[in-house]
Amino acid sequence: MFKILTALDPKADLTTGLVADNDDYPAIAPYAAVEEWTSDLANGVLKLGPRAVALHGLSLPECGLLSLTRCYEAEDRGHILSIFEQAATTPSSFCFSATIVNSGFRYPVFCLGRSLERLTDPCPPSSLMQALAGEPHRVSLPLSSVSPLDMLRPPVEVIRGIFVFPHFTAPPAGDDQRVMD
Repeated sequence: MFKILTALDPKADLTTGLVADNDDYPAIAPYAAVEEWTSDLANGVLKLGPRAVALHGLSLPECGLLSLTRCYEAEDRGHILSIFEQAATTPSSFCFSATIVNSGFRYPVFCLGRSLERLTDPCPPSSLMQALAGEPHRVSLPLSSVSPLDMLRPPVEVIRGIFVFPHFTAPPAGDDQRVMD
């Protein structure tokens, strides 16, 4: 999905305060805000940062995948669920773009993620960008130290990623200024 939007009146942008600061990624700050998220597949919970919670119109930083996808345009939801389903079954990288529909405004979002196997280094948030760019380190245990329960665990345990929130909003529904989809 590619969108080209004409400049909107910055006074009409209700989300400016939500995407204004971007201390962790200064190179991208003039163009977009970036926020990390994680999903623990053992319990199915996604953990979002405060910016993602606010822009998605959620009330808590922890939510399920269905709660998150309900924030996007209806035609994108099935595809996004399919992407997460595949990432949950096989270690892989993925990305998607969507439009958040929240209380009278629409906001574009890009999501990049990677599903990870059991790691020796749990990929702390500060190294997430490196983890998205490279291969994770897999645990190499002697077979004698692996319990039968460990063998039943799925190969993917966590999904980590980033949301990229461009510094503009989409026009209200019905006032669409897209040049290309």
